[in-house]
Amino acid sequence: MKWAKIVDDPESAKKKETRVDKACYRYISQSELQDHFGVWEHIKLSPEFKITPRGKKNYELFVGGYLSFYDEKVRSGTIDHALYFKWEKKDKHTPDNPKVAEVYESVTFFLHPRPRTKMHASLNIASEPQAGSNKTQEQHQEMFMAPPPGGFDDLSIDPPPPPPPPPPSMDDLDSE
Repeated sequence: MKWAKIVDDPESAKKKETRVDKACYRYISQSELQDHFGVWEHIKLSPEFKITPRGKKNYELFVGGYLSFYDEKVRSGTIDHALYFKWEKKDKHTPDNPKVAEVYESVTFFLHPRPRTKMHASLNIASEPQAGSNKTQEQHQEMFMAPPPGGFDDLSIDPPPPPPPPPPSMDDLDSE
């Protein structure tokens, strides 16, 4: 599991990375996030939810550990996911202050390879419904994998990721 970091020039960032950076981070552009990552989970937070930058980092580490355990132990290292978090502040114009808990509206987890949702209509790779099934061919196909936008080039053979972890708790994350 690697953390995705959005940078203006991923190739330049890769040239400057340390060994630790290489082991922990995947440098991506904003367009790569949109083209190759998919939403794993979107959590709307309660209106009074406050969290410090350290609390955000703690929660991101929890989710990363959750996904890393899945990748290493459950999947035996057959896939290496990259994970990006987008935190939406209620007041979008205030910078993060490490000593102050701020109100956030939501957090979105982006995952690479993107999570599967439904079968893409132009693909016909699903098997036929089993005999005696009440499902139509179209309903049956929707139960299988979906390629990302762009078709077969970006198609992953990765099975679905684990269910997302629980949302952050105010009790655990609002203090240093």
